[in-house]
Amino acid sequence: ERGVLRARRGHFVGAREDFAAAGDAREARWNRAALAVLEALAVTPGLPAGDVLAAARAEAGEPSAYWSDPTIGRLLFSLVAERARARSPEGRAACADERVLRAAERELEFDTFWDRALTLHAYATLGMAADAARVAAPLAAECLEIAARQPCLGATRAAVWRDALAAARRSVEAAAPRAARDNLRVLETDAALARFRVPCARCATGSVGVDEVAEDGDGA
Repeated sequence: ERGVLRARRGHFVGAREDFAAAGDAREARWNRAALAVLEALAVTPGLPAGDVLAAARAEAGEPSAYWSDPTIGRLLFSLVAERARARSPEGRAACADERVLRAAERELEFDTFWDRALTLHAYATLGMAADAARVAAPLAAECLEIAARQPCLGATRAAVWRDALAAARRSVEAAAPRAARDNLRVLETDAALARFRVPCARCATGSVGVDEVAEDGDGA
């Protein structure tokens, strides 16, 4: 814990000493790997050298695709985005942060929804419109395709939902995100969906949903 505090304050030598004595548990190995990335980024305007990242990945161990698990690629991209946000637009251009962010994106180990959402959020908040669109369009199309495959949409009464999803997909393919967003408003305003109620895929006439949500007294 002291090593983590030292690392956050930029006291890398002290953090390295603490982490060296922390054993070989997964958490300790991750802290040593993360420190190597953090320290390398502190002394370069670009990305750490390839051998530094390779050593950090070896120390951290096999990465996990689970959305909330730390990986060297996710840490690296987050730190580069954080550094870019701390500068003015003029400063970012002078330091080539946009180019560095694209390079950091290529270091991500996985292509999950959450990894792409991570990059999309960074590009959007930094005003990198072209990169945000590059990431957002295929991500939106994939999500719409998954939604369109849901069994409940085969029911006759779900025709309006099917039409909305199809229209949104066409808008995405036409690079018209605002139109796609408008196409989906019918789903947001549908009273049945507001209560998680969807047509039954088996009988196609009834519905399945949530009538009430309640917590018992002990919070279990």
